Amino acid sequence: MADLPGAKTMAQFEAEAAEIVLEKAAFGTNTNPTATRFAEFFNDAYRELCASYDWWFLFDILTFPTIASSTAPYAVDDTVREVMYMAIPAQQQKIRRASFTDWIANYPGRYTNVGATKPWAYIPAEDASNAALQFYLFPQPDQVYTVEYGFKKRVTALTSGSASVMIIPPEFQNVVLNEAIKKSFMKRNDDRYRLYDREYMINANPSPARALFDRMWLKNESMDDYVNKFRSLDTEIAISGASEINRDLFVPF
Repeated sequence: MADLPGAKTMAQFEAEAAEIVLEKAAFGTNTNPTATRFAEFFNDAYRELCASYDWWFLFDILTFPTIASSTAPYAVDDTVREVMYMAIPAQQQKIRRASFTDWIANYPGRYTNVGATKPWAYIPAEDASNAALQFYLFPQPDQVYTVEYGFKKRVTALTSGSASVMIIPPEFQNVVLNEAIKKSFMKRNDDRYRLYDREYMINANPSPARALFDRMWLKNESMDDYVNKFRSLDTEIAISGASEINRDLFVPF
């Protein structure tokens, strides 16, 4: 898929920042900060921003096929940071989330003496060897189903000098650039960092960096379907009490 119009590459971000911070064309091995350190500042700012809220652009949907009678965990895509929901659209069925603790409390034998049928619960499993997320489906599927899952994306670092772009829409991409410039100015002990600080007020007015971040935040809050509305833990996870276990989750559809 082509990059959106106006999307800046990492190389473009580095060139723009160097002109502002150093008044030079590029960061180098002997500049302050160096090219390597600026790339670290940039990617740190990128990860910090994406982790700060449930931004709309972090949400995506993928699918995987089940394996008939399999009790092994299913690995989701490596780009998944958190699964928000699972469903079998062809069966018009939502698969409900359960904790591992409640699963074994209700079914100590797990799949033992439980026949294969259409799964109606998904349970977090041990991570894969590369730390990707995995989930058990319960009961084990009696045939091949296509499971759809919505998720929050992992942030992939941008490589210095590359043509890679962020997942942040172009109209808000400078939020990350501003933070990286702020970090660079702070590294140089340069008071101009305040102009790029989204917490800073200039003569009782927000800094340009803060104004851009606020517009991004307001857009996110005004969206009816933004990411954190896709799952309600109160209704999805079976609740274990001190004296009894809520078994409502473990009732098939």
